[in-house]
Amino acid sequence: MCPGSLAASFVAGSLLCGEAIAFWVLSVFDPGESKKKGHVEYFQSEEVRPYFSWAFGWFLSLFMGGLSMLFGALELEQYHLPIWCAIWLCYAFFLAAAVYCVGCWLASTYLHKRRNLTNPSKYRREKWSSVFLIVVFFAGCEYAVHETQYHLELVRLEGRLVPACDGLRFPFCGFGSLPQGVMALEFGDGSRGVVGGLPTMILASRQYGNIMGLFRPEGEDYIALYMDILGRDGKIIARFDDRGKFIVSPNQTLEMVRDDKSSLKIIDEFGDEVLNVRYANRQLIKISGIIRLPGREPFAIGLRSLAGNGLGCMSNGGNEKTILILIP
Repeated sequence: MCPGSLAASFVAGSLLCGEAIAFWVLSVFDPGESKKKGHVEYFQSEEVRPYFSWAFGWFLSLFMGGLSMLFGALELEQYHLPIWCAIWLCYAFFLAAAVYCVGCWLASTYLHKRRNLTNPSKYRREKWSSVFLIVVFFAGCEYAVHETQYHLELVRLEGRLVPACDGLRFPFCGFGSLPQGVMALEFGDGSRGVVGGLPTMILASRQYGNIMGLFRPEGEDYIALYMDILGRDGKIIARFDDRGKFIVSPNQTLEMVRDDKSSLKIIDEFGDEVLNVRYANRQLIKISGIIRLPGREPFAIGLRSLAGNGLGCMSNGGNEKTILILIP
C-alpha cells in the first residue's frame, strides 16, 4: 500500500475511533448528563473546540511546511544529497495538516449551528462527506510525495536493478530448482541459460571485446549492467560503466527508460529497443534487445537468434548450461 493510502486510512480511522470512544465515555461515565443534554460530540465539546480554529493558521502553516519539504527534497537531489529526511517530514506535515483540517471542520461554529437546525441524517451526511473530501485531497498530496520520491529513486539508480518478485517456472534448463548462487537467464527469443554467479560476461566479440556483462557489488542487493553500445561504425556511442552509470557520447540520442526499479530499457535514435533487462527475482534475469555491429545485420540477443544468424555460443567453465555468447 502506498503512503498516501496509509495516510488516508490513518486519518479517517483515527477520527472515527476518536468520535466513537468519546461517545462511549460520555455515555458510560456520565449517563445522567448525556440523557439530559443529549450526546455531545467530541470535537464540539468545550474542552476540545478551543484547540481547533481556522483563525490560528496552523492548517496553512502545516500545508506550506509539507510543500517546502517537497521542494527541499528536489533541491537536495540536484546536489546528490540524501533526501529521506525531507521526504518523511513532507509526509508528516501533510498528515498533520489533514488531521488539523478535519478537526477544525468538526469543531467549526458552522457545523455546530447546522447540528441544531437540521435533521440528524442530513447533518451526518454533510459532516462526513466534507471529511471524506478533505481526506481524499490530502491522500492525493501524500501520493504525489510518494510518486516524487519514487521518481527520484529511479533517477539515482541509473543502470542498477533491484530484484522484483516475479515467479520462475521450473524445470529450467534441466534444473528442478536452481542451486545457491546460480543465476538464470531468459532471453527475448525464448531461449534460456544459467550462469554460475556474478560477475559474468554474457555477450562478447573477438573483434570488439566484451559487449555485455552483469555484476553485483559486494555487500549490495542490486545488480548492475556492464555494456558497450556500438554504433554502425563500430564506435562506442553509450556505455554502462563499472558503477552502473549510463554514459552517452555527445551528439547521440539514446534514451534510458525505467518503468520501475527492476526494469531498464534503452531506446536508440531509430526508435528501436536496443536493450530490455528485468531483474525478475534474485535468481532470474530477463534480457532482450538488438545488437548492431559494423558489417553485420542487426540481430536479437538470444541463443536461438544467434544460431539462426550463424553465430556461436560457447560454455563458460566447462558447464554447457553456463553460457557466454561469443560473436566472431
